[in-house]
Amino acid sequence: MERRIPRRSFVIGLGTGAAAASLLLATRESALGPSPVPIRVSTAARSAGDACCRDYADYVGWLVTRDDKRRLAPDRVRYDDGWHAAERHGDATLRWTRGSATLTVVNPRTAATLHLDYNALAGVFGDVPQVVTLSAGDHVLSSFPAGAAGRRVLDIPLGTGVLGDRDRAVIRIDVDRTFVPANAIEGASDTRELGIQVYGVRIEAH
Repeated sequence: MERRIPRRSFVIGLGTGAAAASLLLATRESALGPSPVPIRVSTAARSAGDACCRDYADYVGWLVTRDDKRRLAPDRVRYDDGWHAAERHGDATLRWTRGSATLTVVNPRTAATLHLDYNALAGVFGDVPQVVTLSAGDHVLSSFPAGAAGRRVLDIPLGTGVLGDRDRAVIRIDVDRTFVPANAIEGASDTRELGIQVYGVRIEAH
């Protein structure tokens, strides 16, 4: 499923009384991907031993519900081969792929959704858009024509085990065609080989 989305953030409210807490999780674009940025939970809330806290668990020093702990795998991405340097466009950071690019993500080891925040310069290729393919090992996760203009988020369902059994998994992004701006866009001087723009990749465990 594909959707348009701006920079995103969400708030999870946790519990009541001594265990009350709130975590603000802001998704920011960076080379390593974002870690959750929480509002600190009080010592009393973290160490409280009353009945309400049986439903909570520690997540890297923070009090979260047990369900949320299962979902909040560290949200880190390592950009490996096939990427150009990160660049700023307004308040966003993006990286261009080449013809093929790989990245390493935390493996949730359960059913999950991969969110690809990307943009393709569809107009460069005329009536026949680029085809973008995401794969992990021998598994094709998604293959689609990038024919729509503008930044979008593609949501790709991942079945249990599709990323293998290691703590981290390598995902490859391939495009069937690249372009060189200096050759394809009037007045452009950029001579890099470009595929698609990637603003971020995130995996959300279910």
